[in-house]
Amino acid sequence: RLDLAQQAAVSALDQFKDTDEVGLWVFSTDQLGSPDPNYRELVPVAPIGQQRDVLAQQILAQFPTNGTPLYDVTGKSYQSMLDGYDPSKINAVVFLTDGINDDGVFDDDEDQFSELISTLRAGSEGATSRPVRVFTISYSDAADTATLKAIAQATSAAHYDASNPATIQQ
Repeated sequence: RLDLAQQAAVSALDQFKDTDEVGLWVFSTDQLGSPDPNYRELVPVAPIGQQRDVLAQQILAQFPTNGTPLYDVTGKSYQSMLDGYDPSKINAVVFLTDGINDDGVFDDDEDQFSELISTLRAGSEGATSRPVRVFTISYSDAADTATLKAIAQATSAAHYDASNPATIQQ
């Protein structure tokens, strides 16, 4: 399934205009050699025309590693997009994930999830709204689709279930 998800992601790169800005992070627990143990920035956000091939190579080089710090990295990637917010562009995060939060911190999962949803909602409400949409794509039957849908809905985005290998390209 990951191979198919990677191929679909690489194919999607051709849908962007050269001036669209795209970056790539990978997230998993114990990211060795990274300032943050839960994610690593592989390709910084920049116009895709300058880095389409690098993005494709990096996507295809990925493989499953450790746990999925979904809540932590959703919050951090969302904040990163807020920090670089540009009102003249679509500001979004796309998560391609096996879809469960299993970062090893189980005692506060519910509190961490509630705080995340509140943070996501707050960014798109009020007079100082800076909407950053968080789209979630799950490629596993074991994905927590309710959680992924809630994350996406909190930012007026969408969740896509790509767990069926026959439809992942869609």
